[in-house]
Amino acid sequence: MTVKGTKRTIVVLITAALAFGGSALVNRALRAPDPSAQQQAASGFDCRRIVSLAPSITETLFALGLGDRVAAVTRYCEYPAEAKKKPRIGGFYDANYEALLALTPDLAILLPEQEKVRQFLDKQGIEVLVVNNKTIADIFAMIGTIAGRCGVEARGKELTAELVAKREAIRQEARRLARPPRVLVSIGGNMGSGPEAKICVAGPETFYGQLVALAGGRDAYQGRQAFPEISREGLLELNPEAIIDIAVNTDYRPLGTAAKRAMLAKWQEAASGTAAARDGRIHILEGDYLVIPGPRFIRALEDVATVIQLPGEKGP
Repeated sequence: MTVKGTKRTIVVLITAALAFGGSALVNRALRAPDPSAQQQAASGFDCRRIVSLAPSITETLFALGLGDRVAAVTRYCEYPAEAKKKPRIGGFYDANYEALLALTPDLAILLPEQEKVRQFLDKQGIEVLVVNNKTIADIFAMIGTIAGRCGVEARGKELTAELVAKREAIRQEARRLARPPRVLVSIGGNMGSGPEAKICVAGPETFYGQLVALAGGRDAYQGRQAFPEISREGLLELNPEAIIDIAVNTDYRPLGTAAKRAMLAKWQEAASGTAAARDGRIHILEGDYLVIPGPRFIRALEDVATVIQLPGEKGP
């Protein structure tokens, strides 16, 4: 996969550059209802046929116990297993409008990047709820917003409490580290060959940079760009103590043992001379949850923490 192709994958699966550090503001795009309709919407009673237009939204709906209300999902919605049984209405940017309208939804939930879809649904008189997922704060806000809109506030608070408890447990464990190791996160398994190869990495203000920080590490790249491309020379200058390659394809299929070994071999060659290569701390991470910023972000955090929080790195 080329770097350009990798970035397109990130846009589709993670819904554009995941800039961490923004507000947890959740945007709504609702047709101005009358007060009685507003009261009914707040109760969640008219929220019976929901169309989800992103994997993170689908996973949030099911995590909130709203799976039976989901009328359709996108082709990228593979989790949980029950989501695969739902009608598909296209992809992230190429929704099948005809199929969507045939389902007669009373609510569509989507992301800010899907503005064209929002405009179409608005013209059709279908209520639209726009949520964000670029930051971990946004993920929590998304859970609360959807729970409130669909009348399951109690479950929303319970789910949030569960995730916060797990996050804090990992953060507490991270405090035992003697110091934060320098961690470089590469996106999409796009390690090229040769001296001119470019590597797409995640900056400290991205979703991945935040995972690294929560797990006790420090992003080896400290620039302002979200997903810069660096050369082998740049990699050597950064001298990361650990390298994490987020190797997730659009179809979410595992790499396989042979492909994983080949990727590690490329990294060993490219990163030769860095502390990460010297100490055998180059890690290939797989799993669709790594590129779907929803309730399963905690699994991504656990994976990153496992890489960073090695027993030998911890103090007493």
